[in-house]
Amino acid sequence: MAATVTARSSSVTEASSPAPSPPSGAPSPSSAGTSSASAPEDSSGASPSAGASGVGTCSGSTVGPILSGAAAGSPVAGSAAGTGVGAGVAVGSAVAGVTPTERAAKRVAAAVRDLTALLTTTLLALLALLTLLALLALALLSSLLALLVALLTLLALLVALCIPLVIASGDSIAPEEFLARVFAGNLPASNTVWISGDKKQTVEDILGHRPAFLRVRYWGNRDRSAWIVDEIGKTEPITIGVVIVGKQIEEIKVLAFRESRGWEIKYEFFTRQFDGVHIKDSQRLSRSIDGISGATLSVKAMTNVSRLALYLAEFISS
Repeated sequence: MAATVTARSSSVTEASSPAPSPPSGAPSPSSAGTSSASAPEDSSGASPSAGASGVGTCSGSTVGPILSGAAAGSPVAGSAAGTGVGAGVAVGSAVAGVTPTERAAKRVAAAVRDLTALLTTTLLALLALLTLLALLALALLSSLLALLVALLTLLALLVALCIPLVIASGDSIAPEEFLARVFAGNLPASNTVWISGDKKQTVEDILGHRPAFLRVRYWGNRDRSAWIVDEIGKTEPITIGVVIVGKQIEEIKVLAFRESRGWEIKYEFFTRQFDGVHIKDSQRLSRSIDGISGATLSVKAMTNVSRLALYLAEFISS
């Protein structure tokens, strides 16, 4: 590269130096017949033929010192050469590489991708959180519904258990009221039959268990008497009033029912089965008594009390 520049500078220097005057008697350039000798020079002093030869448009006086300085390694020439080389490298890199606009576009696209990924991750996390909250709410709602159903069921059970008690205790009859009605307000004095001797064993056979009392009170006389006896149904005592006329049952009535089941024995459809019933020699009723489903123990208690009253009425003195 340096050899080429040196050669060019030498040729330019030679071209720009004034031609020696021809010796006397030698033919002048104008007579040599060449067009270059007669060509007029421009204002810079360069002939047209010099431009056509590819040296450049610079005048000989300008190009020569520049090239001479470049050949001599002057700072001016070096900086000019460096500037030219740097410009060439910059142009080359601009052509072969990526422009600043494209780099900016790529940065924007990368930023958009990162932002999109972040938003997608955030939305997925929010969706998972909402799903978890929905499941928790559903589980809580299910638990509350289950608890509400359990409470309603318990309430219904309590009501079902309390209704019979209310029904049974709502129409209880006081013993005094029963006796006043039976004797039409003319209540006779009470008397007692003691449970002793052979009567004790017979009473135990009638009731099916040892009696919890030693005596039984009655009102009236041998012809017509009223008896009030307590007998256990299932767990609670049932207070029963019996009216005996001529060794037969005239009326039987539940005065107080304290059990949760079996209160149907209070109604007339059941009690009228005892009308006119008497006992045989074995202390059995002369008539079969139909039972009530779900009230077996209550029916048994009422039947045993009717048998006991008929048996004890035989011991009333005239």
